[in-house]
Amino acid sequence: MDVQLQPPRLLYVDDDPITRRIIETLSKQSGWEYDVVTDGHTALARLSEHTYDVIITDLVMPGINGVELVRNLRSSSAAHEIIIVTERASTDEVIGFLREGASDFIQKPLDRDTLENAVKRALSGVREKAVDKEVYGGIVNERTFYRFRTDNLAKIKMPLHVAERLYEAGRIDLGEKLRLVLAFQEALTNSIEHGNLELLSEWKDEVDDRGLDKYSLVKRERLKDESYAARELTVLIEVADNKLRIVITDQGQGFEPPDDFKQGNVCSLKSHGRGLGIIQSCMNEIRYHDGGRTIEMIKFL
Repeated sequence: MDVQLQPPRLLYVDDDPITRRIIETLSKQSGWEYDVVTDGHTALARLSEHTYDVIITDLVMPGINGVELVRNLRSSSAAHEIIIVTERASTDEVIGFLREGASDFIQKPLDRDTLENAVKRALSGVREKAVDKEVYGGIVNERTFYRFRTDNLAKIKMPLHVAERLYEAGRIDLGEKLRLVLAFQEALTNSIEHGNLELLSEWKDEVDDRGLDKYSLVKRERLKDESYAARELTVLIEVADNKLRIVITDQGQGFEPPDDFKQGNVCSLKSHGRGLGIIQSCMNEIRYHDGGRTIEMIKFL
């Protein structure tokens, strides 16, 4: 299937009617072809009959547990990308999903923009797999600095190409590459949404009769408001002295990480958000500067 010429085809596996409504609305508006099933067994049967580009599945369903479903989906389908959706999961469970073949993880309550960005990342991954991997060879030693307006960065998926190059050069393994990319995306999302746009996570629970959550609605409003949209975000990515260093700075109100995170404990994704736990599990050192507006992440190579 040529994913660049034909509309992508997605399979959604979820028994929650609210989530299905958000998914169906987004798919229709985006021009994606899609099928919806309510349990893992039906999903596997559907996969024996059709080919999908992306599979989005809930984990809390009867019949097949989460990791087993991901494993079966990866081995039984031609889909390139699998996105996990669930209400709660520990950091270790998320890493387990990634090791079994999942490419992304979304925590409920689901908001439209988070889902849309995850699907776009997955579709981008489908296309990138067609690129000749020879361009990623060699030992990496580089320093790159980026500066974005918030509204511009929110429209795109910023790739972490250095993770692929480090993997191809043999300096990190596949699991480390997957966790690096996910941690980077989480840190960016936190800086954009909770930093510069000052969005509150609890707004995701407030859904109107159209199936639209307050979080996504306020996000769209603030991306059109110059006082938020014009705020800048900078990203420094540096590989040197056998370590990868990523520094992200926003212009928001700042952030104070929870005490258990600062002390190095594994945080509950439910209580502190999935981003902190994933970043913590991937990086060797994490530091906050400038009242929490800057996060510095270091991974030893």
